[in-house]
Amino acid sequence: MARDKSIKVRLTDDEFERITLYAKSKGFSVSEVIRDYIKRLPKADSLRSIFLLLVIHLAVNLSV
Repeated sequence: MARDKSIKVRLTDDEFERITLYAKSKGFSVSEVIRDYIKRLPKADSLRSIFLLLVIHLAVNLSV
């Protein structure tokens, strides 16, 4: 799949240093590290399911 989207993120000097050092220590680019984190995020359907379960849980427990 082609990667044709990009984002710009503003970081503090400390944040930039931390992600750069981490990427270098693992032998990856900063972009690869960020893409790896994104891959670990729950899918949109999973987030909806979690939200619905939370709403049901709250509704059941608040109606007692």
